[in-house]
Amino acid sequence: MVGDWRDDLEAWLEPFVAALRHKTRGRMCPSYVAGLIGPGDRKSVQPMAARSGGASYDQLHHFVSSGVWDAAPLETALLTEADAQIGGDDAWLFIDDTSLPKKGTHSVGIAPQYASTLGKTSNCQTLVSLTLARREVPVMIGLRLFLPEIWTSDLARLDRAKVPEARRDYRTKPEIALEEIDRARQADVRFGCVLADAGYGLSAPFRQGLFRLNFCLNFNRNFHFNDHHDFHNIKGDIFSNIKDDIFIDIKREICHNIYGDKNVVRNGIYSDGKSG
Repeated sequence: MVGDWRDDLEAWLEPFVAALRHKTRGRMCPSYVAGLIGPGDRKSVQPMAARSGGASYDQLHHFVSSGVWDAAPLETALLTEADAQIGGDDAWLFIDDTSLPKKGTHSVGIAPQYASTLGKTSNCQTLVSLTLARREVPVMIGLRLFLPEIWTSDLARLDRAKVPEARRDYRTKPEIALEEIDRARQADVRFGCVLADAGYGLSAPFRQGLFRLNFCLNFNRNFHFNDHHDFHNIKGDIFSNIKDDIFIDIKREICHNIYGDKNVVRNGIYSDGKSG
């Protein structure tokens, strides 16, 4: 049985190994991933190497820590595989924050900011995540680090952390999300709806950006949830003509949406060129 799942994993990893474009890394990749998802509580390199039987500690450590990786081919492979497995007009694209609480000040992007995993402001890194889902199957297809202004305004700190030049300009989380949505669409990832955390829906540029990407926002005035956010205070953007504007806190409804709640779909959601 152990050999069977490892064989299945190697077959599943083939497009990603090919995207690495490096023979040695291609050999180490299945061993490292098997160590992360396989038996054993400790997931650091040394115990994973001891369990693998096919890779030494030095080999796995070199695979993770050495060399310059070109992420673009791997990201392209991920988008292609995700679309092949769950893409379609009935798929959903979820936009949310992922926070990584940490101590210290050296990790890239770390700062006192809202940590969604803790439900409060804390010292953490924050990432913008994109998850493609259909029915009960979710696949994360994008994860981008958010750099607070305390980082982007400190060139010395950016230099010490070796932040790439292309990533040094300050960008809001909604701006990052729009770039990632556009990247997924350019890769021909298929989805019928975009759903976002309420923090994104409060951003007028984000809503306008979705409109420019041929998405629209439309909520039925009779659409009821146990908890909602009234949008009466938002005026002057492209949605100002919609009465009783409501943005749903998707996090409270995400389970219903993933499982295809027809009432949610019928009464309004971010939809690709369609009224809700």
